[in-house]
Amino acid sequence: MPAWLVSLDDLLRTVSAAALDAKVRARNVGTKISDPLLYVYTSGTTGLPKAAKISQLRVWLIAYGFSTMCNVSSDARIYNPLPLYHSAGGLIGVGLTLYLGAFMVTRRKFSASNFTKDIRAHECNTLQYIGEMCRFALAAPPSDADAQTGLKAAIGNGLRPDVWPTFQERFGIEKIYEFYAATEGAAALINTEGKQGAIGFVSPLVDPIVKMRVCKATDDGELVRDAAGRCVVMPPDQPGEMLFEIQTTAGARNFDGYQSAEATAKKVARDVLKPGDKYFRSGDLLRVDQDGFVYFVDRLGETFRWKGENCSTAEVASAVQLHVGEIEICVYGSTVPGADGRAGSVALVAEPSQVNLPDLYKHLKAELPAYAVPVFLRFAKELEKTSTHKLIKTALVNAGCDPSKVGDDKLFVVDAAKGTYVPLDAAVYAQIVGGSIRL
Repeated sequence: MPAWLVSLDDLLRTVSAAALDAKVRARNVGTKISDPLLYVYTSGTTGLPKAAKISQLRVWLIAYGFSTMCNVSSDARIYNPLPLYHSAGGLIGVGLTLYLGAFMVTRRKFSASNFTKDIRAHECNTLQYIGEMCRFALAAPPSDADAQTGLKAAIGNGLRPDVWPTFQERFGIEKIYEFYAATEGAAALINTEGKQGAIGFVSPLVDPIVKMRVCKATDDGELVRDAAGRCVVMPPDQPGEMLFEIQTTAGARNFDGYQSAEATAKKVARDVLKPGDKYFRSGDLLRVDQDGFVYFVDRLGETFRWKGENCSTAEVASAVQLHVGEIEICVYGSTVPGADGRAGSVALVAEPSQVNLPDLYKHLKAELPAYAVPVFLRFAKELEKTSTHKLIKTALVNAGCDPSKVGDDKLFVVDAAKGTYVPLDAAVYAQIVGGSIRL
């Protein structure tokens, strides 16, 4: 055993075997498995990040469920280079370790250049990932050692369909278990069949017990109802918002909600298929094929995903507005060729000369997490709105960061080295598409 490695068993043998003091035990009388164990901050689909209640039962079910579905046993050596405040790293990776008595290797920050070296040095056989991490690993120079990682399983979410086969082949991974879940969600999906691109499978055998429905939703996130007031279920291969039925008692399919009652209510759809039923709103557009495999299409509403994290448009907008004052803005996500998720973008009804770009970048770096700092700025003449003055983001999202699609508007892209935003023209865009400029 390396000198730096400390045995938990040895530490436990140094602890007294005497019973806990009666006063300590008294404080825990009445504690239930359904009580909150911790809070995980999540962006949800609207508004600012919220503290999701994670019960003791949910933590146990996550560990039990993934160990069972992914065939993880006590001899697993899990490579988990993710932040432990992240649900994947902290609830699945750590949960499997504690539940099974397995071995976990982590590092302070993920390193693409050390990815293979770490796994081989610590003889890891299981990987905990998020999609962006896989893309970073592929961007590192290849090595003959990559195919000899010895990884039997990789468990995670957000692995792009075009990245999946290359990642699996290069690093010699026997099986990839891609899943779909929300930290606070009422259910989850998992692809145990290794079907590339699928985020889960909906079996007709479990449908009477676990109801999941893809329902029609508008661009601004409203569920479409029929004449009877019920949600419109989409046919196979047609995208819609995924809804998960909420069970009323404590269990795998309940929804504990957030600290905010108002935020909790927004995530629940009622009278979906019949009067009185309740469903958890995922906030994501998914589609289910004829065979029951589920595929991610896009995020719905007020979040976008970048660098493996959910970004709140409300949080970004608040930070931008604090600096630019009365200038009208709109925050959205832009697709970047070759990159996962959507990059934070801000449209401003102003001329570039009206905004001190270096100061804006400095301000946003101080106010926001690194992954939420806007990558693109678009200076527009006006922003499209509904008759009730709600911003319409469809055209902005469709044009994204492509200069050929924004008309007379001026685009800028972040330049971290210069500490500001610089003009984005066709030549710069070509460099981004070609990969010579990395965002």
